Amino acid sequence: MLVIASIFAPPLAAQQPSDQTPAAAPASPEKIKQEVDKIKAGRTLTIFPAPGTADAGGATMLRFDNTSPFSLIVLLSGPTPQRIELLPERMQTLAILPGSYEIAFTVVGRDLPPFYGKQTVEPNLRYLHKFVIPGI
Repeated sequence: MLVIASIFAPPLAAQQPSDQTPAAAPASPEKIKQEVDKIKAGRTLTIFPAPGTADAGGATMLRFDNTSPFSLIVLLSGPTPQRIELLPERMQTLAILPGSYEIAFTVVGRDLPPFYGKQTVEPNLRYLHKFVIPGI
């Protein structure tokens, strides 16, 4: 069973990315866009938009939580393009510019279709995407 949840997140002021989560891998915005376009052109599973919560400090943040036992490759195409490898049971918080984003991710080493969705990011809000993929 696959469960992908975009859930409401409490303020994250005291939470930081795990020391064991790799930093964003260097990739050009064009390459990221090409990878996302290739994924969305095929069969995908849906990533639903996450609701935003106010950030008292005025930051605009996007957080990805990988609660699964698998590594994920997450692609973010938009004003702040990113390509990150999210290790099992880790999270990554990104400071991003507001705007429209396409999000895609693949599960490393598993025969699953990739996931794809869109997210509109408003200024001074935090968003949380929680990925739950049980071990099979």
